[in-house]
Amino acid sequence: MRLHRRRPSRDGANSKSPSAGQALVELALVATVLITLFASAFDLGRVFYAYITISNAARAGALQASITPDSFKSQDCAANTWDATNAVVCAVEHETAGSLISITHSQITVTCSGASTTCSATPQAGTRSEVAIATSFSPITPFISAIVGPTVSVSSAAVADQVALPSPLLP
Repeated sequence: MRLHRRRPSRDGANSKSPSAGQALVELALVATVLITLFASAFDLGRVFYAYITISNAARAGALQASITPDSFKSQDCAANTWDATNAVVCAVEHETAGSLISITHSQITVTCSGASTTCSATPQAGTRSEVAIATSFSPITPFISAIVGPTVSVSSAAVADQVALPSPLLP
């Protein structure tokens, strides 16, 4: 196998070929487009992550509201504690603990519908508890911000039938 050496130019100095400059310009153009695509894909991934997190939190809140329908107060749950009188908010906040999305009590709505339209202290047969969460998301890439605006509304709702056990039969 014979290796070819680069021949020195006629003036004795090594000179780069003219295509090296062209390749550098092409790389700069292609890299700009690729970086924009990757950043946009990353931002869209963040939006879907926020949606999944909020959906899971709404499900956790609806499950808790089906067991304790009236345990919703307009205040945040204390850190690393469980407040039985505010169990729905605690369930939602504990579901999002450790994620990049934080949900406050003002973003949560709890309603009851069905046989009893008010959320009573005990679960009622034929009644559903609905937990809805609405928040906003800010994209970091200017390309996505130009398309959807500076903020994106992300919301989810979950419904669960209240768990009503029959009264025990007395002899």
